[in-house]
This record gives sequence, C-alpha cells and structure tokens, in this order.
Amino acid sequence: KTGLYSMLGLFSKAFIVDAVIDNLNTCKYFVVITEKREEISEFIIKELHHGVTISSVVGEYTKNEKSMIHTVCKRIEAISLRRKIKEIDPHAFIIVTTSSEIIGRGFRSI
Repeated sequence: KTGLYSMLGLFSKAFIVDAVIDNLNTCKYFVVITEKREEISEFIIKELHHGVTISSVVGEYTKNEKSMIHTVCKRIEAISLRRKIKEIDPHAFIIVTTSSEIIGRGFRSI
C-alpha cells in the first residue's frame, strides 16, 4: 500500500509542478479583425512594446475590406489589450489563442 501511495503521490506532484511551470510561461496570440488598424496597432507598439503584423482581408459574408492584426503578448498584458481593443473598436472580431512557447525577441530565445 505504501509503495502504491508513494507512486501516486509522485505522479501527482510531477503533473502539478509541470502544469504550474507551463502556466507561468503562457502567452496569448491575438488575431484581431478590425477597421481601426492604426489605433490598435499604435497601442500595441507604444504601450505594450510588442510587434504587430498586419494583413488586408475581405470578409466573405459582408464583402467588407478590413485589416487583420497579429500579435503576441504575455498573459498579464492580454487583459489590457482585450479591454483596449473593445474600447477602440467594439465591433472588432478577436481570436485569442493560448501558447506555451513563443520564441523571439521579447520572449524566449532560441
């Protein structure tokens, strides 16, 4: 019984520690589809000090031309970014994906 409980405790501890460490390194990848590209990208660059990649897109449903903004930020910054996007453009379409490993300037190095 003691050996079984020891193994169960060891596996539980390993999973918990692994989950906590992964959670500390979590970043958020944002894809924002908006008509207010300049204001949102300016906030990301000047306030959050992160890069922005922008693509021109056309919505097939509405046939409207918009901009697609791609950026990555730390988990804590994601809250203020989401709030600011909704403040600038309440009609923006936002996709937020959790990523555990971002490699590049401002994040983890190779």
